[in-house]
Amino acid sequence: MTLGEFLKTRREVLGLSTRKVEEMCGVSDTFISLLENGKRAPSPETLKKLSGPYQVSYYELLQYGDFLPEHAWLTLLLDRLRQARKLTPEAFAATLGLSLEDWQQFVAGGVIPEATILHLTEQLQATTLQDLLQQGRS
Repeated sequence: MTLGEFLKTRREVLGLSTRKVEEMCGVSDTFISLLENGKRAPSPETLKKLSGPYQVSYYELLQYGDFLPEHAWLTLLLDRLRQARKLTPEAFAATLGLSLEDWQQFVAGGVIPEATILHLTEQLQATTLQDLLQQGRS
């Protein structure tokens, strides 16, 4: 799904008009329409303004807008999961079958081991890494 498709679908699910979104965040309804139709690309600042009315995280919009690579999105998702479970980085790494050093390397941009991806998909009831990323977006 493109950023424009996501924005349009999300706005419609929330029952908002482009004019209402404009009133809520100051981004013109014309520009919102252009974004939704893939005719314009937003800046990160515009995405930050849109995150409120669309009731999604700024980081999610950054990822949909290709400002945030999937690795960074997965790192954010996993950290949110760690915090929700109230685990220390060491304890969370252990639940993923990683040493703290391996976890820190992954967070710093390293490759996540295939065994860890399989463990995550089983633990979170996702069938692929893409499913896992989609769960984090919903």
